[in-house]
Amino acid sequence: MSYYKYRVLYKKVAEKFLLSNKKEGLKFYKAFQELTESNENVKKYDIKKYRCSNDYTYRLRIGSYRAVFEVHQDKVIIIVIYIGSHGDVYKNIKR
Repeated sequence: MSYYKYRVLYKKVAEKFLLSNKKEGLKFYKAFQELTESNENVKKYDIKKYRCSNDYTYRLRIGSYRAVFEVHQDKVIIIVIYIGSHGDVYKNIKR
């Protein structure tokens, strides 16, 4: 099975989190970079399917923070929608 290197795109809210929270933001940035490199790296992180109406939305947990992202296999991109603390993520994301 061949693996295509994904490109990561960040929504403004997610990008703002990365810039304002240097330590946690760097962890998420590195995690998404590793996810683009190999399919095997998915097992290293706490990733679960996000409960919503589509099949391409997931959440990544690092510590007490969450990132909600979409994986579009047909376009070979990962779109990071929101990164924030546990409570904020689930309040601010529409299902």
